[in-house]
Amino acid sequence: ELLNLRMRRRLRSFSNFRQGFALFIVILIVSIAGSILTAAFYRVSKVASTSEKLRDIVKAYHAAVSAVKVSIDILGQDNNGFDGVGDDWATPFTYNYEGIVISSSISDECGKINVNRLNESTRLKVLLNLLQELNLDESIAYSLKDWTDKDDEVTESGAERFYYEQFGYKPSNAPFKSIYEILYVKGIDRK
Repeated sequence: ELLNLRMRRRLRSFSNFRQGFALFIVILIVSIAGSILTAAFYRVSKVASTSEKLRDIVKAYHAAVSAVKVSIDILGQDNNGFDGVGDDWATPFTYNYEGIVISSSISDECGKINVNRLNESTRLKVLLNLLQELNLDESIAYSLKDWTDKDDEVTESGAERFYYEQFGYKPSNAPFKSIYEILYVKGIDRK
């Protein structure tokens, strides 16, 4: 009987061990499955987010292309023989492209002075006349010309490398690359 009692205790103890081990295995499998599902969810959400961004980029691109096409169509309808601010194309317009509100305006580029071409005497004279009309310093025109010309000779009251070196930079002696570069030129400020 004592032997039976010991055997029963060992069997119970072994049975408890098997149940505990089985429980451990189940918890381990559930943990691994949870980790895998969490990682999968994270990847799927990243892919969805990337897809949404790509969709928005493509939609914005097509909206911009649409604005250009509408603008070209408006310009194509202009057949009155002259161009001016009173023309239909000069009126800004707004329209909706698949939920994107687009505002567009067309401006006449002929009324602008290309500061990258001030080495041509005619264009320099036009800018000088404009500055006189606006009661602005004429040296701005010469400084703009000196910024883009290839030499180091100061034109009239303009400025070349010697002037700019005191501020820690020098003129590019090349065409302007952006509108903001013009702020480095002598006599030019944001106003």
